[in-house]
Amino acid sequence: LAKRRGRQFALKVVSKRRAVQGGYARVVAAERDALARLGDLDDWIVGYHGAFDDRDFAYLLLEYVPGGDLYSFLYESSAGYDGRGAPFLLGCVVAGLD
Repeated sequence: LAKRRGRQFALKVVSKRRAVQGGYARVVAAERDALARLGDLDDWIVGYHGAFDDRDFAYLLLEYVPGGDLYSFLYESSAGYDGRGAPFLLGCVVAGLD
């Protein structure tokens, strides 16, 4: 989390070594490309402000959105999720794709 002129930003840091070893390096690149094209088009998609990297890490500078992201929510709660919020989550996905 970083602040500049009253605005807050999130910095997503991805280990290049772990991304390659885990087989998701292409996913990180696809995420960057998709956010670069779509991030400012819709309120349902997190704002993208740029990307850079160094020898060990890739960085995505994003709009700060408190509460996390849908993937993390589903991954972290999959064992105990009772499904009551499923209509809302599905609506969010549909609105994001619309």
